[in-house]
Amino acid sequence: MIAALIIVFEPLSSLIHILIMPETLLALCLVIGAYYVLRSIDESRSRDTAYAFLWLSASSYVQVVSLYLWVIPVSFLIYKRRWRAVGIGVVIITFVYGSFCRIRG
Repeated sequence: MIAALIIVFEPLSSLIHILIMPETLLALCLVIGAYYVLRSIDESRSRDTAYAFLWLSASSYVQVVSLYLWVIPVSFLIYKRRWRAVGIGVVIITFVYGSFCRIRG
C-alpha cells in the first residue's frame, strides 16, 4: 500500500503518463488495424489479416476497453466469407487474450 502511494505521488510517473498519451496511441493502433482489416477484405491476403489483428491486439495492451473490438472485423470477414482470415484472427486474438489474462490476472 505504501509503494502504491509513493508511485501515485511521484512526479515522474505523472509526467510519463502525460507524454505517452494512451488515448492517442489507442487511436493509432485502431486506425492501423482498421486499415489492414479493410485491406485484407479487399485483397484477401493472410499477411494483412495477421497485421490487422496484431495491431488490434496492441490496442488492447494500451487500453483494456479495446479488448472486445475484435468482434467487428471478424464479423466483416465472416460476411465476406474469408474463412482463412477468420481463423488467423481468432488464433491471434485467443493468444493475445490468454497472455493478457495471464498478465492482468
